[in-house]
Parts: sequence; structure tokens; C-alpha cells
Amino acid sequence: MLLLPMMLLSCKTGGEGEETQTVYYTVTFNSNGGSEIPSQKSAAGAKVKIPAEPTYDNYVFDEWTYNGKAWDFNNDTVKGDMTLTAQWISADSLFKYSPVENTENACITGFKDGYSPLPQNIVLPKIINGLNVVAVGEGAFKDLSSEDISSIVLHENIVSVGKQAFENCKDITITVKGALTSVGMCAFGSCNKLTSIVLGEGLEIVSPEAFIESGLTKITLPKTLRYIDEDAFKSCSSLGVIVMHPVESGTDTVIGNGAFRECTSVKTVFFYGEKAESDSILARVSSGNDSFKNAKTSFYSEEKPTESGSFWHMVDGTPREW
Repeated sequence: MLLLPMMLLSCKTGGEGEETQTVYYTVTFNSNGGSEIPSQKSAAGAKVKIPAEPTYDNYVFDEWTYNGKAWDFNNDTVKGDMTLTAQWISADSLFKYSPVENTENACITGFKDGYSPLPQNIVLPKIINGLNVVAVGEGAFKDLSSEDISSIVLHENIVSVGKQAFENCKDITITVKGALTSVGMCAFGSCNKLTSIVLGEGLEIVSPEAFIESGLTKITLPKTLRYIDEDAFKSCSSLGVIVMHPVESGTDTVIGNGAFRECTSVKTVFFYGEKAESDSILARVSSGNDSFKNAKTSFYSEEKPTESGSFWHMVDGTPREW
């Protein structure tokens, strides 16, 4: 009985009770100058698993092709040993950018006029014309249509996102891999498929409406934060997890008017400080933040506490209550 499942994995039943051996083929990925992608073993007639996207300095990944045609991972199937080849777009032919003065860095400021069609899935380049991409400029990708773009990834070196940079990018999956230290007004407004963000050490202010009506489910606020401006997270109805540190005691107002207005899913604030520090923050919260004020506060404890109360610890990057 123990052997039966193993046999079913390697054999299929043919006509009149005959068993046929499953045939496997090798799918190789030629990154065409980019980073190496491991090959796959795939059964005949199966679909290829979508691999990680390769990277290539000064280029943007476009698509995988087979025999000169785009490979459709949703419909195309494996019929033999095969090689898929990466196709690339020169970063400076796709993006406008500006050098950051007196540095070797660059700020992406949008797509070049008239470039069509745009890649469906875009990972912003780490390097463009030899400059390190560390920022996205004001209004760079505002009002993009989901009919043209499915997803945008901000790599881990991007730390600054300007005013209205992604405003109204509805139904476009936005992934921020790094920790942002500067976020402009309305930078991610109405980005309903931005679900998680890390705001990094060095960030002092969350700008007005920076994440208004976004799809955030979790935010991590840094030790350096002084002020969350008005309507910063307004109408983030899916926001349920807030991780927060103590805020500098001399700050006049910690959380501005309506910063968490209509954030109806906020139930717990996971706090790294002591109760007195949490009380100090709550005493300096402006109006329109009832969901934040009424949320339970859970206090960080590395070890399982012995005293009564609400305590939490971090498990694989997610706060968990003891």
C-alpha cells in the first residue's frame, strides 16, 4: 500500500489497463546576458513554472521567447527539451531619468514618450547609463492603466518616491522591496494593489495622503518617524497590522487629522515601546483617528512573558501575539 502512491506519480494508465511511463523534459533558460536562471524538469504536456525574472544592468526584462515567439506560461505546454530565451529592453530607451546632483545616482521620472507597447510586468532598473537608480520622481507613473501594465516592482535600492509618483495606478500590482525613507504627498494614492510597505530608518514624516485609498494590509513605521500627516492612510480599509516604535517626545503632534480615518480593519497596534510611551502617542493624536485610538495595543516581548497583558513577537517578519 505504501508503494502505490509512488507508482501513481511515475505511471499513467493507458488503454485496456496498460501503464505508460511519464516522460519528463528539460526546460533551459537562456538569460541572454542576464543573471543565471536554473533549468526545470517538466512533464510532457505540462506548463512551465514561471521562473524568477533575471536581472541585467542597464536593461529591463521584457519576456521569454521560444523559437522567436513569446512563450505563454498560462497556455503553452512542453513537448520536448527546450530553451526559453530572455528578451531585454535598454533601460534608457524605456525610461526618462535625471541624475542626482553630485552623486552617481539617478531618479526615474517616467516612461519615454511614445514607447509602445509597454512591458506588462516591469522591474525598475537598478542601473541606468551607469547610474544607480535610487528614486522615483514626482508624477513619474501617475494614472497608468492596468490595460497596459500588470505589475511594477521597486527594487531594494529605491529609497525615495516623489509626490504623486504612482497616484491612481489602480489594479496594478506594486511591490516595494526596499525600505523607503522619503514618500511624497499622494505618492501611492488609490494604489489598491499595493498591500505592504516598509518605511525605513531615516523617514521622519509620512506626507499627506501618501497612501490614501491604497490596498495596504500591513505597515511598519520606523524609529525615526516624527509625524504622520493628515489623511496619510485614509480609507485604507484593508489595513489591519500597524507596527510602531516610540516617537520623539518633543513632537507636537504625532498623528495628524484623519491620518487613519476609515481604516476600519485596524484592531491592534504592535508597539515596540513601553505603555507610558504608547500613552504619550495616544495623547497626541488629532481628530478623525478613532480606529487607531480604539485599537488594542500589544507590547513587544522577545520571550514569552509571565505577566498578564497583551504581548507580541516577530515570526518570519510578521507580528504574532504570545
